[in-house]
Amino acid sequence: MFKSRFITHLMVIVMAFSFTSCINIIEKIKLNKNGSGTYAMTIDMGRVAGMLQMMGQEGEGMNELMGSADSTFQVNKSKLENLEGISNVRFESSETKLTFTLLYDFDNVTALNKALWEYNKNQGSDEYIEFFSFDKKSFSRSNRDVLMESLTETMAGDEDMDFDPAMILGDMTYQIEIEFERGIKKVSNDAYEQLGKNTLKWKKYVFDKREEDKKIGVTVKLK
Repeated sequence: MFKSRFITHLMVIVMAFSFTSCINIIEKIKLNKNGSGTYAMTIDMGRVAGMLQMMGQEGEGMNELMGSADSTFQVNKSKLENLEGISNVRFESSETKLTFTLLYDFDNVTALNKALWEYNKNQGSDEYIEFFSFDKKSFSRSNRDVLMESLTETMAGDEDMDFDPAMILGDMTYQIEIEFERGIKKVSNDAYEQLGKNTLKWKKYVFDKREEDKKIGVTVKLK
């Protein structure tokens, strides 16, 4: 049986850093020439609403999702607002579309890394990970996929997980879009698709074994 509690786990994981045709995660970074920019993480659960309705859990499941998203955001909002270099922290959600987005502006990539580190600490780890680096004409993303690591750990530790997530969440995706103010000159990872002159897109089907070795790390040379 599909557990609404599992959906709540997904919400907490993503909003605490910060997956099937039912759940999509979209991470967007807009990077200016001076290294400042905007970060956004969106959880799109548009089709989950229909599934909850079919199982007769629409009211309870929806309230649990909305409540979990709001409470988790409020905790992280206060932490992010106290970080140097992070500003304009906000949360956007739609109960009808069942989408949840955490957004904030960052003064530089160092501030962005510290913000993402705060999410990782919420998962019980004090390990500092430098996800991104930037030096005006070169941008890099490390190969650490913390999102997948946290998903795997959560599912392994949930005694109530009595289904194979690959069977139900087979089309679940994790997507990254990076938009640069400068044009793109060279990309080190062929798994990234270039959209126009200054945007990259990486997409992974989380539980598809054919994509389990798909690397998230990339170095981008800019014009």
